[in-house]
Amino acid sequence: MPHYTAEYKHKVCSKYKPNDPAHSFAKLATTYDIAGGKGTLQRWYKQWDGSATSLERKAGSGRPCALTEHEKKIQILNFVRRNNSKGVQVDWETVHENVVTKTGKAISLHTVKTYGHEELKITSKRTYEMLTREGWLKSFVPVLLHLSICDRKNIAKKFCGLRLHRNA
Repeated sequence: MPHYTAEYKHKVCSKYKPNDPAHSFAKLATTYDIAGGKGTLQRWYKQWDGSATSLERKAGSGRPCALTEHEKKIQILNFVRRNNSKGVQVDWETVHENVVTKTGKAISLHTVKTYGHEELKITSKRTYEMLTREGWLKSFVPVLLHLSICDRKNIAKKFCGLRLHRNA
């Protein structure tokens, strides 16, 4: 739902005339394309005292966050950083599972993504599994055995910066 300015709300509320079908809440809601319809206009009108300042949004109003700032930092940001420093690929489903298990709160995957992207500025990047020398060699030994020595050296330089010797 969009947030309307106090001046805009004041303008719409001043157009309302009781017992006039041309200026009813329903008619004004459709004319000014107010999200929430006539119910929203009725709430504005009830809050309105004739000035635009009475329709300003109050601090602390609205729906509270599902997680505190501390929980966001610890359960989302630190979890992602900790796994990235280990070289472990992290997806949003894993982060969501961590948040639910650690906090015990029923929070949606969409909310976790929103907190991560918009508030914590976590960006997704295409990642490749980090391989140590041992891991690289173990995973590619069957492939390397079928290549010539020259090809083995080129592949090793290109992907891992390794040097393979003739007896490898």
